[in-house]
Amino acid sequence: MSMVSRLGRIIGLLALAALLSACSAIKLGYNNIDDVAYWWLDGYVDFGDEQSTRVREDLARLHRWHRAHELPQLVTLLQGIERIAPNDITAAQACAVVDQVNLRIDALAERAEPAVVTLAAGLGPDQLQHLERKYQKNNADYR
Repeated sequence: MSMVSRLGRIIGLLALAALLSACSAIKLGYNNIDDVAYWWLDGYVDFGDEQSTRVREDLARLHRWHRAHELPQLVTLLQGIERIAPNDITAAQACAVVDQVNLRIDALAERAEPAVVTLAAGLGPDQLQHLERKYQKNNADYR
């Protein structure tokens, strides 16, 4: 076996391993998104015990809804993208995909809205100050 052939096989195997690990990472991330979202939100708000329980329940409920109702729609969307991707994509096709993605984002936002409103209305002064400090830090980092 030539050195070039052997090197090609090694590169191919490494690429395959990277693709498989990327798929696993996406699956791992999606399956744990409610926990990740909770930790991220808690970093901004610093939930109290009662809020923590409610937010975790709301995120778990939203995740179950997303898995049952939105994932099938996303599969359909991705299948449509897969069909048009091998060819030159027109501006109209690209805009149609963006419109479909925006519909999915809007559906998620609409479903999450009642929990977000309830949470926001229940934030105390210390939490609002914590949130303000977090935004100030983020803005400073951004600058």
